[in-house]
Amino acid sequence: MKKFVKYILIVLLGVVLIDLVVRAIFTFTYSHVPENAELRQRYKYELNKDTAEVLIIGASRAMFCYKPSILQDSLGMTVYDDGLDGVGVIGQYLSVKNAIDKGGLKVVIYDLGSLQLTYEWNQNKISAYYPYYWKDKNVRELVDDGNPKAKWMLCSSLYQYNSCWHDIVRTFFQKKYHDRGYEELPYTGKEWKPEYWNEKDVAFVPDPWAEKYLDKIVKLCKDNDVKLVITMAPGLGSGFRSSALYLTDYCAKQDVPFWNFTELEELHHDSKYFRDFNHINSEGVKIFTPILAHKLKTYILSE
Repeated sequence: MKKFVKYILIVLLGVVLIDLVVRAIFTFTYSHVPENAELRQRYKYELNKDTAEVLIIGASRAMFCYKPSILQDSLGMTVYDDGLDGVGVIGQYLSVKNAIDKGGLKVVIYDLGSLQLTYEWNQNKISAYYPYYWKDKNVRELVDDGNPKAKWMLCSSLYQYNSCWHDIVRTFFQKKYHDRGYEELPYTGKEWKPEYWNEKDVAFVPDPWAEKYLDKIVKLCKDNDVKLVITMAPGLGSGFRSSALYLTDYCAKQDVPFWNFTELEELHHDSKYFRDFNHINSEGVKIFTPILAHKLKTYILSE
């Protein structure tokens, strides 16, 4: 019996030591991310320390379709692109919350689509925010709200950093060059036949918890005198109708401007300006962003 108890104690001590070593490794990793490391783009909400007067948020369309330097030249304001592919509204909430906490934020451009308001892109992906649970109070409040039971499990680094080992590679070996958060999709000059994603004229129904965080973004902006504009970047086909119908109704109720560029005449019918039906390439960005900048400048001056 004594041998068994001793064995159990040794195993427990070993697990605790491993847990402490893992925590030390990842604490160092997430606290010493080089400027051009790929990881810096994956955790923009936390690692972007630049203050900006104009913040672009959203998923991949925000990341690839809005060029900060064009907006800066037109508006005379500092701009940062916090868009990130595959991220739902909770990630965009963290970007806005931390940008407001840093100070200086005046305008938020929010490229929003239906996937960002689904369960799959929010509560189902909440573990993506675990690495900064103990470091960022905004992350902690978000995770506690979405998965209250995780709090005690997160005391263990083996749970907190589960499936995060690739982040070490992203930090010290993988580079990602960007223009104030914006990443460029190459222009080939070739036209192609897109496979359209078409939708019926039926408004999208969001996940209630996800929509709650959209409400929080709207309230954050209003409470802090930040102008919020919800947008949809140019696209091909009619795969954006349900999102547009939902956002038209939502924005009207919230008294928030909604600018739908999905069928922008200058781009909508020309596939050579698109990487795929959902994303414009670097040349398409040069056509779209000045149009947005002009509209945004007129809106700001009219207020």
